[in-house]
Amino acid sequence: MATLPFRDRREAGQWLAKRLSAYAGRDDVVVLALPRGGVPVAFEVARAIQAPLDVFLVRKLGVPGHPEFAMGAIAAGGVRVLDQDVITHLGISPAMVEQVAERERAELERRDKAYHANRSKPSLRGKTVIVIDDGLATGSTMEAAVSALREYGVAKIVVGAPVGAPDSCERLRALAGEVVCLETPEPFDAVGLWYRTFDQTSDEEVVDLLERARGRAAAPARAAGTTDMEQIRIGAVALDEESHDFDGLLKAIGSARIVLLGEASHGTHEFYRERAFITERLIAESGFSAVAVEADWPDAYRVNRYVRGASDDAGATEALADFGRFPTWMWRNVDVVAFIGWLRAHNETQPVDRRTGFYGIDLYSMRASMQAVLDYLTRVDPAAARVARTRYSCFDQFGAEPQSYGYATASGWSPSCEQQVLTQLVDMQRRRAEYASRDGRIARDEYFYAEQNARLVRDAEQYYRTMFRGRNESWNVRDRHMADTIEELLRFLDEPGRRSRVIVWAHNSHLGDARATEMGERGELNVGQLMRERFGQDVASIGFTTHTGTVTAASDWDEPPERKNVRPSLPGSYERLFHDTGIPRFLLPLRDDAALARALAPPRLERAIGVVYRPDTERGSHYFHARLSRQFDFVLHFDRTTALEPLERTAGWEAGEPAETFPFGL
Repeated sequence: MATLPFRDRREAGQWLAKRLSAYAGRDDVVVLALPRGGVPVAFEVARAIQAPLDVFLVRKLGVPGHPEFAMGAIAAGGVRVLDQDVITHLGISPAMVEQVAERERAELERRDKAYHANRSKPSLRGKTVIVIDDGLATGSTMEAAVSALREYGVAKIVVGAPVGAPDSCERLRALAGEVVCLETPEPFDAVGLWYRTFDQTSDEEVVDLLERARGRAAAPARAAGTTDMEQIRIGAVALDEESHDFDGLLKAIGSARIVLLGEASHGTHEFYRERAFITERLIAESGFSAVAVEADWPDAYRVNRYVRGASDDAGATEALADFGRFPTWMWRNVDVVAFIGWLRAHNETQPVDRRTGFYGIDLYSMRASMQAVLDYLTRVDPAAARVARTRYSCFDQFGAEPQSYGYATASGWSPSCEQQVLTQLVDMQRRRAEYASRDGRIARDEYFYAEQNARLVRDAEQYYRTMFRGRNESWNVRDRHMADTIEELLRFLDEPGRRSRVIVWAHNSHLGDARATEMGERGELNVGQLMRERFGQDVASIGFTTHTGTVTAASDWDEPPERKNVRPSLPGSYERLFHDTGIPRFLLPLRDDAALARALAPPRLERAIGVVYRPDTERGSHYFHARLSRQFDFVLHFDRTTALEPLERTAGWEAGEPAETFPFGL
């Protein structure tokens, strides 16, 4: 019997094959994998039972505004399955169904082209189809696959997974002819927890396994004798201080709709400066519609009004005044002031409907967002405001700190306010057309701001309620909220004949694909992963790294910022590897250089400094394993960096941290 955790997907597939041995040697059996994680598992099954292997492409159709709830699915070949009960109950219009379906169809077609280039698909009619994934958490994707497969006239459907949540496996038994879940641990939490190695499976690996299943050998990794260091030196694009530094990067980004610009710390001047410079060029030269940042929605919306010329703030510093919560230096700093000033000046040269906005995507502002909803409804619908106030009063007993609410509900001492905040959001969405059409563009903008605040309250309630259960669950709630906010922004900013485009500023840990890191192994997802899953090649992700220098950070949460020394990177890390090239600043085009990507695919240590930096416990506090070329499309390395300059400079920041050799160093 298999034992958890599995070593990797290959071992899991070998165990699963033993349970499916009754189907070996039959000419009426086809093995289908759900890409991408299901492919390595299915490869082992297909090889063991001597059956053809292919992928089955299916995309869940999420309810608009609530993508976690399925209203149907689409599959390759134009198959569509809709849950009319859900669509009717929620009042989803045919136009909205089509909008969601079109977006998912584009990603499905991209994968179909990548996976089936120069290879035919096996016929499924009258066959026994074994459809496999690497695990069943909610089981929603597998349910969609089973529903879609019935449209192909298959004789029997067998669902296979090495591990699954007990209720998901049981629910699927009512839909499929047979369900084989090797292990059904409880509590389940996440698929990645049940594998010792749970790296992201790339499109290249999927194609390679499909080719190997047909008896073709994989191409060699790279020319014999070329070391990783040499490959980096060959592939790296050295940068200087001139304005044409990023010409190649902008050309490579091309028509991507979403550009993710990371940072390896929340307090490094070079990261903020270069990120702003890339953003300015994307806005000025490519017409990007919005900058979405790792900040609270209400605070950033004040900046949005300023840069669009719709506020009374006298300047960028005043527009940033609402950023009063720790860590203030993340947004109240010299580099952000310079960028906000540039964006205001640029927008003044543009028509009102072509001005680029500035938005926050984080969810820590639950109380402020409640008040924003109430203020809006008081202006447009006083009766609805009274109802909303009653609903939100559910939180009054817990005081001003949302953590108190989270602790009380997680401990079972008090019922949650989940139903109240969800009802309030749905109520506003039902009145969207009425509220948003009262005064042209202004009413539409104001409604969108208010609705996003209501959505934030719903997600923040879930975040604080889950934060005492474990880091994974609350992290996932937060990053799903960020990803959903980006998607809502795109929908809001889209115009007939003009597709909106957005630039995202956040930490590498949010924007690099979690499936390529230890995060994914412990069941965490992030914005970078969700954007790739939802938008495919319409996403370009760019990470930043440094070897040493100084950084603005606190020694603990809610403590004042200090100017700290960044220790030289550890041996065995990507940062040390980059330092050893001897190139002070460079760009790595991982997406467009296959040899370079292969050199940076094996796992290595990678550093992440947040708002807190603890050099004394650096290995445990700030390093994790990652596969860089699967994490990002491009990486910018600045070997020596300097601390971000906050607007409010404390004595600790002014003095800086003495060098480690003090008082004996020269």
